[in-house]
Amino acid sequence: MDIPNYRSLLLDEYLSRKKKNPSYSKRAFSRDIGLSPAFLSQLLNCKRKLSEKAAYSVCDLLDWPKSTQDLFLLIVRHELCSHESEKKKITEEIKANFSSELIFKQIALKHEKIISEWHHFAILEMTQLDKFTGDKNWLAKKLGLTLATVESSLNQLEQVGLITIEDSGAPKKNDAYITTPEVSSDALKNGHKQCIQLAMKAIDEQPIDTRDYSEVIMASSPEKLKVAKEMIADFRRKLMYFLESGEKTQLYSLNIQLFRLDRDIT
Repeated sequence: MDIPNYRSLLLDEYLSRKKKNPSYSKRAFSRDIGLSPAFLSQLLNCKRKLSEKAAYSVCDLLDWPKSTQDLFLLIVRHELCSHESEKKKITEEIKANFSSELIFKQIALKHEKIISEWHHFAILEMTQLDKFTGDKNWLAKKLGLTLATVESSLNQLEQVGLITIEDSGAPKKNDAYITTPEVSSDALKNGHKQCIQLAMKAIDEQPIDTRDYSEVIMASSPEKLKVAKEMIADFRRKLMYFLESGEKTQLYSLNIQLFRLDRDIT
């Protein structure tokens, strides 16, 4: 697994702010994260390294989710580490806790169709099954898709670097990191809707011992939402790591929804 460069996270943050405010400069960004303009320029050009103390300071000044802060700090530690055994340990920690985030960041804006349609990531993960041989017809039958849909999806996944087509013609999942612009909310919404529709279908078609559905309604405060989202993200990562370890014979989807039931009235 290739370790991403923490400079990409900083550059993504800068570009996101500049997108909202075209006059926003790198000088302003350096001020906002507590670094000098000269140091930031050298840092982004890989001529300087960020100390662990400075990394903590930058995280304190950025409104990042805890998961992004943790990832940023781990990558900084990985670059500063001089012992191979410690580097390997940090790599395993990143792989265990952040693989889904790294993969998600690979999707470029011009390939938002991959995010908005459920079957692309399903096909990607099917390549990880123990019995996968690279047979496209098998993929189509297992997922209830047409062969043309599978072939089109594999082509798109290859274009964005998520898979490599081997000499045998079989797709192989890649572990890579490519910084990208933000994915549009419409693409994300459509992807979420499709997964919810699949979950609704599974209620009627799958035996109860092969699925798990639960619901709880609670009165709470919107001030707790940020922490609640971080807790959900942490649970999702840990469960994914547990389920993906060991034997892999079937494909599963985990969908978690937390939303408001009441409405504002005037």
